[in-house]
Amino acid sequence: MSPVWEGLAQRLEGKLVVLEPLAPEHADGLRRAAADPAVWSLMTVHGHQADVFDEWFEWTLANAAAGIEAPFAIILRESGEPVGSSRYMTLRPEHRGLEIGWTWHTPRVWGTGVNVDAKRLLLAHAFEDLGCLRVEFKTDASNERSRATVSAATRRTTRSPTTSGRRCARTSSGGSSPGSSASPRQPGVELGAEFRRRGRDHA
Repeated sequence: MSPVWEGLAQRLEGKLVVLEPLAPEHADGLRRAAADPAVWSLMTVHGHQADVFDEWFEWTLANAAAGIEAPFAIILRESGEPVGSSRYMTLRPEHRGLEIGWTWHTPRVWGTGVNVDAKRLLLAHAFEDLGCLRVEFKTDASNERSRATVSAATRRTTRSPTTSGRRCARTSSGGSSPGSSASPRQPGVELGAEFRRRGRDHA
């Protein structure tokens, strides 16, 4: 694996959450967090069903073991409670790019800043520690909450002028919503948004 991916999956600490590389000990807590059907309403699996969740969890661990993805458990910093998951995927070391997807949270933490904090940690780790030049998000066109979160997280992360060269955080949405873009007006940093028929996030 390219040196740019050394340390891809490691513990990341934010203001509200801690991201821990997904491990078997997270299964019970995440199963409880995933029990509300609303979590999966815009995703391709019905993880609120215990047997489906277990299949999803084992599949996710297998992808991590194969080195093709780096999944995380999202843990509340104050209580230690697992409240969701996200991952690095579509790894492209030869282009120094990756995707952040399969993000979900239990509804109790929607709108609390948990999602923004988690995405900010993933973006900062990708750009600052891993040396990525491009990070992509995939989200359903109808998921306004997730799209707003991505916008907030990219603004906060890419305004920090700690990396030279060009960096780009892209958002892609399924459906036919019009594209939009935002620029932090920081030399050497470009933000963009494009829309493709592919959806991954529900947060």
